[in-house]
Amino acid sequence: MVAVVLPGVMAAGNLDAAAVLLACAWCSDALDGRLARVSAGDTRLHGLDLVVDPAVGVGVLGGLVLAGHAPPLPVALAVVALGAALFAAGVAALGMGLLAIAYAWFMATLWAVGAEWRARP
Repeated sequence: MVAVVLPGVMAAGNLDAAAVLLACAWCSDALDGRLARVSAGDTRLHGLDLVVDPAVGVGVLGGLVLAGHAPPLPVALAVVALGAALFAAGVAALGMGLLAIAYAWFMATLWAVGAEWRARP
């Protein structure tokens, strides 16, 4: 759900709301992992981690492109390369690589936009 909503929110220029949505996604992901460990088994969402986590990363990167904070070609190349490798190999670390790129770019964008906002008279 967050992966689908994020690009639109970011394209509308509402990076604050995007940050809140992303924080909610992080919390739900952490809660799912915690519940799986406590129950000594998988939760219903655990099997979707390999799809959902990278989808959130793609949503973040897509939102950055739509908002004009990221160039489309490098983002598309990263998504295609890491996505294809992820689903071909089924290695979760490749999805985490995509998430790392997306989250780092988003945080750098928030920092830059915040610096512009703080500099306004």
